[in-house]
Amino acid sequence: MRADSRNPRESLLSHSQSDMNQEIKLFDKRIWDIDDVVNATGYSKYYIYELVSKDRIPRLPKKSKRSKLLFDPEEILDWLHEGDF
Repeated sequence: MRADSRNPRESLLSHSQSDMNQEIKLFDKRIWDIDDVVNATGYSKYYIYELVSKDRIPRLPKKSKRSKLLFDPEEILDWLHEGDF
């Protein structure tokens, strides 16, 4: 379900300069939405939703049933480092 078979951290290192500028902005954010997680991990949006539904990815508590999925970037990076996906 990955966009590519590379390690997520490796994929972050192998982009063009414009991609790097976007990633720097991504890591400046204090809260990520699902698109940010997709960009940082290389996983598909479908796979992220699947992980959320199985409580296999750290996320911030939702305020209501219809509120957006939000993530703490540091928790996502720790989760990637632990390899528990």
